[in-house]
Amino acid sequence: MKEEFGVELVSRIDRLKEEHFSLELKIEEIRRKPVLSTEDHFKIRNLKKLKLMTKDKLNELDAMLNH
Repeated sequence: MKEEFGVELVSRIDRLKEEHFSLELKIEEIRRKPVLSTEDHFKIRNLKKLKLMTKDKLNELDAMLNH
């Protein structure tokens, strides 16, 4: 039972890492534009918030896995 929990956590951590990386790519894609609109700035801000929430969840799950 405990081993299954660990495997599930690792799988969830991997998905969150992929999501975190994907969010970073989206942010960088917007930043590459020659001129950023107000909407672009809002998108970047929202993506950064999502990225931070993802990182927080990653840290939480990592702590559970290594505790």
